[in-house]
Amino acid sequence: MGRKPAPGFTEQCRQLTEARQENEWLRAGNADVQQQALKDFAKARAAAQGP
Repeated sequence: MGRKPAPGFTEQCRQLTEARQENEWLRAGNADVQQQALKDFAKARAAAQGP
């Protein structure tokens, strides 16, 4: 039984928006920094998968 692939950057941004609405500790953080972390993760994942 395999795992589902992680959602893409756009879906993760949508999930981050929802999570920020529901969690004070996320709202306390900088949204731009959080979104950049998602972008960096997407870039690293793409690099790991190769061409």
